[in-house]
Amino acid sequence: MKKGEQPPWIVSDGLWERIEPLLPKVERRRRHPGRRRLDDRKVLCGILFVLHTGIRWEFLPSELGFGSGMTCWRRLRDWHEAGVWDALHQALLVELHTAKQLDWSRAGKRQLARQGFEGRPKTGRSPVDRGRAGSKHHVLTDGGGIPLAVSLTGGNRNDVTQLVPLLDKVRPVRGRVGRPRRRPERLLADRGYDHDKYRRLLWQRGIKPVIARRGTPHGSGLGAQRYVVERTIGLLHWFRRLRIRWEIRDDIHEAFLLLGASLICWRRLARTLLGPLNVIGTLYCARARGWFRGIQIGKEWQSGHVQQGGVRVDLRVILLVQVKRSVPLAAGLPAPAGRGSFAGGIW
Repeated sequence: MKKGEQPPWIVSDGLWERIEPLLPKVERRRRHPGRRRLDDRKVLCGILFVLHTGIRWEFLPSELGFGSGMTCWRRLRDWHEAGVWDALHQALLVELHTAKQLDWSRAGKRQLARQGFEGRPKTGRSPVDRGRAGSKHHVLTDGGGIPLAVSLTGGNRNDVTQLVPLLDKVRPVRGRVGRPRRRPERLLADRGYDHDKYRRLLWQRGIKPVIARRGTPHGSGLGAQRYVVERTIGLLHWFRRLRIRWEIRDDIHEAFLLLGASLICWRRLARTLLGPLNVIGTLYCARARGWFRGIQIGKEWQSGHVQQGGVRVDLRVILLVQVKRSVPLAAGLPAPAGRGSFAGGIW
């Protein structure tokens, strides 16, 4: 975390605008109402704190103001049962598809075993971890590494058995003209998925299988293309709560897994949305400081150029200007009141 940045468990306004409509409404009892219900946004910050740090629920610091660990655990359970995380993930995929950020030309499938405790739901002895009990995270991504679907199974389950169920979990993604997309054009996977039966099942769904053959030498180039899946696995396990399965209940761990996938989608979407706003903010700050006189800002910024005294100026050149002060990134930027400062009104 850089100096001046907010901690990652603080819910931003943009993310909260997308989560709040999905949360179930809980009416307060008129008779014996009891203690007032803690604000949902603060509780969500507590859930994200546990997800990022991996701390135990009972050790959640009360000084943060996020409520007790048991309160956060109950909200996570109730919201998962209400389908909040699944709906959030689907809504973010729709926005990414609208912004042309989903690459349906190819998809990648990967799994990774996580250590757990024997006897819990969806656990089993992992053959790649000296027979210790654990669970597996199965992830399906698009060509750019955005998670399309995730699932949780026992550590003793074969990877290829979850190929078709994971594909079926991808719901139709709307957001653009035409039929909603659901299937990628190609599917990349390693040698663990080398079965002719599943190749036929992929062809039946209109997906071209690109799966490495057993017994063939390495260096075919598929590893470089599957790197995006490995990167997504690394991003998921950047959340410390997902590195080791501590939860007894499998639905709580699945809730964390879905929430982590949604946060990855949100980060990609936030970078996409802030791109044009950063351009406008740089232009406004440059004009306020007097570096560029007579710049007419209008719809031309969408095409990558602005007009300056009858001469087209490339935005990429203007972006090289070193801006020392931050600019409010909003739909309507305020007018400059002085050198490098801003005050009310829309410019």
